[in-house]
Amino acid sequence: MVTGSLDKNAPELSILVRGNVVSTNADGIGSAISGILTKYQAQPWKCLKIDLKAVKMVDSVGLNLILALVRKLEGDNRSVRIFVKESAVKRVFQISKLDTVVPVITQKRGRW
Repeated sequence: MVTGSLDKNAPELSILVRGNVVSTNADGIGSAISGILTKYQAQPWKCLKIDLKAVKMVDSVGLNLILALVRKLEGDNRSVRIFVKESAVKRVFQISKLDTVVPVITQKRGRW
């Protein structure tokens, strides 16, 4: 499940992803994210917050989906931040070195 919301107090669009981001559902997640981006395209947000805190697994197809999204938004002069809770998900970003392209933020001592 993917939902989106615009923070009117900050120029930030948030996308919450629930469930794993893997080959069997990447197309559906990609379509949902595209729909959210289209809905808020004309709004003055500058940063996309991808909330993966409820995600337990991301495979190579999921990583490619996220990387394509990051590249598209960078081309539009918008930034991306990714929030993860599971160490296994963070590890996937580290191994792929995607964490050197986009900030991957984890919870530290109860704070984000």
